[in-house]
Amino acid sequence: MIEVDPFHVDILVAGAGAAGLSAAIALDQAGFSVACAGLVDRRANGRTVALFEASLRLYKSLGLWPRFRDKAAALEKIAMVDATNARFRAPSVSFAASEIGLSAFGANIENNVLVDGLAEAAAARSGLALCQSLIEDIRFDDDDVRATLADGRRIKAKLVVAADGRGSLARTRANIDARSWTYPQVALTALLAHAKPHRNISTEFHTRSGPCTLVPPALAGRKASSFEPCVADVGRRRRAPT
Repeated sequence: MIEVDPFHVDILVAGAGAAGLSAAIALDQAGFSVACAGLVDRRANGRTVALFEASLRLYKSLGLWPRFRDKAAALEKIAMVDATNARFRAPSVSFAASEIGLSAFGANIENNVLVDGLAEAAAARSGLALCQSLIEDIRFDDDDVRATLADGRRIKAKLVVAADGRGSLARTRANIDARSWTYPQVALTALLAHAKPHRNISTEFHTRSGPCTLVPPALAGRKASSFEPCVADVGRRRRAPT
């Protein structure tokens, strides 16, 4: 709880998504005083994230993986299918994690489940101040950083972690340049029901407009999370109500 103004911490983490919360917990466990500022979004939106070896090692080292183990689907195999309708199609192939001595390549989990578990873990740590408020202003001085939250609270820190998204205010105010560009594509995500079990296989259909991937989430029934990039006009037609 922030009770003094300004509140002094070693490190301010800007952003309370999965990246920001993970960084805040790791830094707190390393012995720093930490404040994490941002709005925790626990809404279920049908999106999932695949956690591979480096992410799993991080969460296991922080003692967080038991929170998520039963809520994630193991990615035991990856299958690739040529769906380009080309005259000469590449044969379908599959790769098993067991071929390289692993039980799974990684684990797939719903975004909101991951963020909710991380937020609960952060809130339980006495040395970590979880501020449910966006950073409205941030100033970099010679010796410290001063941030003002949308609710009026102020925080003073020695270091800032910019985990506040692609339009990061922390990055912009630190004068860190970033290049950005657009592609003539959109990405469609959805949770799909299917007749046959996914058997913990992530399947990539390689089409002319890009890969369409079906990834197994840890959901009841026969369901999969899909991700498909496509050109903008096709995306608009596919997401239009029918």
